[in-house]
Amino acid sequence: MKYLISIFRDFAKIKVITIVVLAVVLVVVLILHISDKRRKYDTRTIVYGGLSIAISFVLSYVKLYHMPQGGTITPASMLPLFVYAYIFGPTAGITAGVAYGFLQLIQDAFVVHWVQLLLDYPLAFGALGIAGFFKKSLPLGIIAGGV
Repeated sequence: MKYLISIFRDFAKIKVITIVVLAVVLVVVLILHISDKRRKYDTRTIVYGGLSIAISFVLSYVKLYHMPQGGTITPASMLPLFVYAYIFGPTAGITAGVAYGFLQLIQDAFVVHWVQLLLDYPLAFGALGIAGFFKKSLPLGIIAGGV
């Protein structure tokens, strides 16, 4: 925990342009979220999302190999998220992937820089939701979300 606190102390060294870019990205995401009124999350979508995240999180504890630089090889830990994104679409899949990324951060964090924290956990696992764009072909969706 002390290691994470020492990483977040580096936030004081952030340049102004970085803060402006992050603020613009946040505003764009909020505008896109507010403008997407046509699809609401119903109870079924939220429950299946929670179950997919929980199953993925439990499967991530089954580690075949723990790499020296912090990665692990786990059998099928991302498969429930791929299937969830395939069934409920990219918005729900990306949301579930980001939530799973934060859980992975809590489970076994290996952070060198704060930008790496954002790229390795919420953004990378959020990309699993890209599988939702390929509803006609599940294998193509899994390949696109995995790359």
